[in-house]
Amino acid sequence: MYYVDFNTIKYPFPALADGGIDDLARKSENEITVNLFEFLRQNNVILDIKHQGRFFTFLIYSLSMAICSGTLNKITSESKIAIYDEENYALLNNRELGKKIKLNYDYYTPHEENEKNITMPYFMHPEVYCSGMYKIIKDMRNNQKIIRLLFAGTYNEKLYTESFHFKMLNRIQILDTIQEYHKDNLEVVRNRPALELLLTKNSLPDILFIISENTINTILKGYILEPKELFYFYSRSNFVLCPPGVEIPHCHNVIEAMSVGAIPVLNYAEFFSPPLEHMKNCVSFKTKEELILRIHEIRRLSQFKIDELHKNVINYYEQYLTPERFAERIINSHENELIVFANDEGTSAKYVEQNHGNVMV
Repeated sequence: MYYVDFNTIKYPFPALADGGIDDLARKSENEITVNLFEFLRQNNVILDIKHQGRFFTFLIYSLSMAICSGTLNKITSESKIAIYDEENYALLNNRELGKKIKLNYDYYTPHEENEKNITMPYFMHPEVYCSGMYKIIKDMRNNQKIIRLLFAGTYNEKLYTESFHFKMLNRIQILDTIQEYHKDNLEVVRNRPALELLLTKNSLPDILFIISENTINTILKGYILEPKELFYFYSRSNFVLCPPGVEIPHCHNVIEAMSVGAIPVLNYAEFFSPPLEHMKNCVSFKTKEELILRIHEIRRLSQFKIDELHKNVINYYEQYLTPERFAERIINSHENELIVFANDEGTSAKYVEQNHGNVMV
């Protein structure tokens, strides 16, 4: 078993096994712990980052995997990359640096996208990458669909209401609306025995909610489903409801669902880069009335159109949401000084609040 050591946090990281980094690892009988800061430093990537939220795990993962896969083999001791989020003049005046990358957490304020300004995509839960579970994604994309619309996640009224200040429907409002107006076509499962009983039936409801109130920050989260089972259910669903997260619109479930080709139903399509498009690679809504209408439309959509959306979702995921593609964009940019817009959850939400007062966009 391989583990990556993010100072004090450990995640399984088997993908680094072939990266030639055993000399950096502290070995024991059952595990190898790799310090990725040291791994990146020895591969001429310098990190000077103060805000180390979940996006930081993704950033390090992207760069490390790009190095291991050979994507970043152009980096030499004479062309080091420095990634920072606060001015460090001693570091930035280093003449050996080939590329300087500043992280900007003002993610939700509109910004131009080009070779100099690159938006870091949101990501699946770090455990998906670090456990190696991402390797099974492509094999699941052609699974037969048996659920029209799925939601699998957390429901906690206090958390998802008091901590969310964007001017859009929050998770509780979305889930409550569907449960009120589509209750005749909806099954809500709140524990494992109920789920197992449901799966013994000859048919499943059009809309299935698998709901937990456990808000612990892991991919499991008491979902009633093991992580691999969660992806299995995503892959068996035509559409997946992806309501906002705790503090920001994005939540890792939307990326996880898209990775296996499930079509996201969401109210923040414009916050993707590039934006998702209604009835091309997502189903988008803004108001409760639109949400009610969209669910009616989903239940009556032709299989031909669903297949088209399914293909478009996979194409979007492969082109814009994989760690490897993100790392390639950074390294292949002809600019020597870049700005990467990173979605640092609480930090990014605070930027929006500062720019727009108490009412967030």
